[in-house]
Amino acid sequence: MAFWVVKGLSTAMGEATSDYLVGAMAPPIAVVLGFAAFLAALGVPYTVSSIVCALVLLTVFATWRSTEKTLSMHSIDTAGAD
Repeated sequence: MAFWVVKGLSTAMGEATSDYLVGAMAPPIAVVLGFAAFLAALGVPYTVSSIVCALVLLTVFATWRSTEKTLSMHSIDTAGAD
């Protein structure tokens, strides 16, 4: 089940990005840029993508801790939420 959720989210993100780029610039340029990004993604080794993912996750947790002063999801105090 988790596979299909992730697949759906990634497909939706790709479609949204494609729609945005085609609206923001000439469609042929958007298609070439998308294809170039696809080719670049194919050349990323597993170890590199794992390290990048770990660094992004570390950044998220560091930002969360500096903002909320904890990593506990039970004590999140968002300003303006009533």
